[in-house]
Amino acid sequence: MFFMHVNLFETVTPASLVTLGSGVLVLVVGILIYVRDSSRKDTTMFLLITASAMVWSITAGLLQSISHSDIEEALIRLLYISGASMPMMSIFFADSLSVGKFRFNKLRSAGIIVLSLLMFSLIAFSDLIVWRRADVSHGWENEIARGPLFFLFVLYLIVVFTASLATLWRKYREAAGVFKIELRYIMIALAIAMFSIFIINLTLQIMGYYDVAWIGHMVAFLTATIIGYIMVKYNFWNIKLMATELFIVLISLTLFTEVIFSRSVIDFVVKGTILALVVSSSFFLTRSVKRETESRQEVEKLAEELHNVNIRLQELNKKKSNFVEIAAHHLRDPLTAIRGYTSMLLEGSFGLLSANARGAVMKISESSKRLLVIIEEFMDISKIESGKIEYRFEKADLGNVLTDIIEEMKSSAESSGLSLTLEIVPKEDYRIAVDIGKIRQVISNLIDNALKYSLKGGIKVRMYKTRKKKILIIVSDTGIGMIQATIEKIFKKFSRAANASKFHTGGSGLGLYVAKEIIRNHDGRIWAESAGLGKGSTFYVELDPGIMHQATPVPTEEQSSEKGPTFSATG
Repeated sequence: MFFMHVNLFETVTPASLVTLGSGVLVLVVGILIYVRDSSRKDTTMFLLITASAMVWSITAGLLQSISHSDIEEALIRLLYISGASMPMMSIFFADSLSVGKFRFNKLRSAGIIVLSLLMFSLIAFSDLIVWRRADVSHGWENEIARGPLFFLFVLYLIVVFTASLATLWRKYREAAGVFKIELRYIMIALAIAMFSIFIINLTLQIMGYYDVAWIGHMVAFLTATIIGYIMVKYNFWNIKLMATELFIVLISLTLFTEVIFSRSVIDFVVKGTILALVVSSSFFLTRSVKRETESRQEVEKLAEELHNVNIRLQELNKKKSNFVEIAAHHLRDPLTAIRGYTSMLLEGSFGLLSANARGAVMKISESSKRLLVIIEEFMDISKIESGKIEYRFEKADLGNVLTDIIEEMKSSAESSGLSLTLEIVPKEDYRIAVDIGKIRQVISNLIDNALKYSLKGGIKVRMYKTRKKKILIIVSDTGIGMIQATIEKIFKKFSRAANASKFHTGGSGLGLYVAKEIIRNHDGRIWAESAGLGKGSTFYVELDPGIMHQATPVPTEEQSSEKGPTFSATG
């Protein structure tokens, strides 16, 4: 048999096993925290306080199980020495908790150490605090006798434990942020543990109740685990890795216990082999968990950085939109004046112009008109991006709207040598709730583009109702046409056909983007088709008369920045 019978052990009870197990596990927790960052004072002090708790618990467990007078005498004194060491370590641990570099107060630390050594000496070398009674029946609860100065031991525990809590409270009041939260939970956990252990392992034992002593040792283990978890969490260490390591240690300790109490050589070899396999495989498991968590932390870090960059880009985009809106607003006023004066010049308000002067003024007028259109498009983009574009829906007959647009643009088409025709399928109801100004802007833009990029032929505008009772407006031209790659991008901001600049250099690439946004807010569709380069283009606008749009009241400037568009289309 392997280590099956040890003469010193006579009464191994569940309570003593729990006490011994708590001692081993509390040290395991301390070691796991220490290896996270061994250079820090708080992890070192945490290891020392768990080591004191380990000695205290294992001594109590042995005292409950061993029957040998000399060993019992030593264990009783060691039990109280280790019990007295825990408050000393707790105050050093409280001192060590700091966000920056911390140095212990040498005078204060020396005073605590001297006071503690004095208490240790009284316990170890005299019977003034505690001693073993040899004239009683077996049982550790009957063998422990308290000396005349035992009250000093109790006073020492109260004073030092209170000082450690006071230190934590002072640090908590001065701290901020995450560190303040960490201190709060550590202080609460220590206070509950100190009070519980004081009641269970001191007060009740003085009154003669020893049966629940094992609970105090369990409290010490659980408190160390909770404080360890708090330190890991609020110092942003790897909680998953630590949990894995703790799980492996528990399994290994269980298997090691099985190996020690093996009943035969074969049993020893089998259990020993299993232990060796578990220990070796746990190495690879912890490495795998470490790599996985590090990878996830890296991904989370990148995601957070990307989120911050995205927020920054949104802020910059908002500032850009505001700048464009302000700049466009200030540019529009002088352009309006330029157009007004050129119009007066052409009308002869300031006298007759020569042919050359008239031609120059007409070029100024056309250029200022194009520039004003571009400025309006920039302002529309700014309003779209900032959510301030307004929609005022009302019932309108699109037949009449198209007729008016064609009449207005016919002269422009004729001056370019192009035809402009309108075909509306009769006997259909084209009434629909739209923002008339915005729809005119879309159709005018499509016709204007067709005129710009058509060298000959003409532009044909058609309107009819589809089988699904939707209104479809089609603008066809005989212009330069488009390839499929161009069709896919022309409705994006600042996108133009590759060959567009050869025919018209003044485009901004914003008109179709604005048109798409307007139609989208009408719950409609807009798209383009072309048979290829040189074969003309066709643009389609589809609107649904069945959708009823309602304009919402105009909010204040503060509300618009919080809630989005000034007007919204709802179906």
